[in-house]
Amino acid sequence: PNDISIVFIESICDDPQVLEQNMIAKVRASPDFKGLHLDEAMADLRRRISNYEAAYETITDSENISYVKLFNFSSKVTVNNCFGRMSKTILPFLMATHSNDRPIYLTALVPRRREPEYYQDTCQSQQFCLDFEQRLAEWWWKKKTANHTEVQRVQVFTSTMPGAIDAGLAFAKHAPHLVQLNHTSALNPLLLGVSTPPNSSHDFIDLDSSNYSIRSNVSSDTRQDIFDRGNGGESYYDLIQRLESACLDIEASVDPVLIITHATPARALRAYFKNIDVVKCMGQTTSPETRALADSEPAVLELIANFGGGFIENVHFI
Repeated sequence: PNDISIVFIESICDDPQVLEQNMIAKVRASPDFKGLHLDEAMADLRRRISNYEAAYETITDSENISYVKLFNFSSKVTVNNCFGRMSKTILPFLMATHSNDRPIYLTALVPRRREPEYYQDTCQSQQFCLDFEQRLAEWWWKKKTANHTEVQRVQVFTSTMPGAIDAGLAFAKHAPHLVQLNHTSALNPLLLGVSTPPNSSHDFIDLDSSNYSIRSNVSSDTRQDIFDRGNGGESYYDLIQRLESACLDIEASVDPVLIITHATPARALRAYFKNIDVVKCMGQTTSPETRALADSEPAVLELIANFGGGFIENVHFI
């Protein structure tokens, strides 16, 4: 169709160390080399690469096409005839990609009184929220020091909601020299567009009081599709659009990443990394992974990159 533009992406790598690491990973994981000794498998792969190189044609300006050339991942980038969304979003994404093996951790906070996603089923006492902040920090640093190796730096991304900022600060206190703390409104909860509790002099719910409106549960949200804004709030598409900047920052990080956010953005991010339909991720908590992001009990969802693409999930209840 005439309304579809084609952009060619060419990745060129001539760094011997990177090539060697990728080739070793390839022969160890591919069924083509099963049963072969490493040296024999590497020699076979090098012969194949020589055949590929003999027939390979690089992109040139004379072809008058749109293209992006990445040299050694993104140490050098050449762009030709790329405009609009390609230059705004896709190009920064390509430049953020790297081969570092680092885990991503997602956690969904229980909402406080004046925050979106507030609903009676999961609102907890002030002490519960403070305990969660402490338990998250203790779990992380205990996990990272258990193998007695050097503890890595960690990139922490939080929303700008009070609970997330408090949790991030409590986490960073344990080892401020190892934590890069980032607050972004991109990780704020989905605005459901239903009634909110009245103003209060404190941030936490008085569980004994019935003098407030009840906000609908995310799991029972009535949105029918990705563009439905429900009762005047945000659609899932709106949420995805504002999460783009956070995704770019997460993708670019070469350090382990901890994301302290809320149920809807946490589930949308899981959908992104697992390549799952966003609308389906917002439904009932029918799996351990969705329950971990239901903001009803302290839990962390760990995402580990899988060779060949995708992520493996591990749930940690803390």
